[in-house]
Amino acid sequence: MNRIIEWLYGLKTDKYIHFIAALLIAQVLFALLSIGCSKWVSLFVALLLATIISAAKEIWDIKHGVPSWKDFLASEIGVIVGLLVMALT
Repeated sequence: MNRIIEWLYGLKTDKYIHFIAALLIAQVLFALLSIGCSKWVSLFVALLLATIISAAKEIWDIKHGVPSWKDFLASEIGVIVGLLVMALT
């Protein structure tokens, strides 16, 4: 447990922002899609779109910033957590 806590303390604020932004994007997409689609279709499409958005942000950073696989990973973890919360509600 101490290793996990130390690892969390080592994360930069940027990773938390990627996590939270992706979580919110995935949940908003799911909420909008669930108006006209079934729960499982909404989950799949929200996952796909949120992943594309996360990848597009890192591709944008190739020319306009600093791309990072860790940023993309933090975003994807946020997408998965956000959609798991939505699926369980």
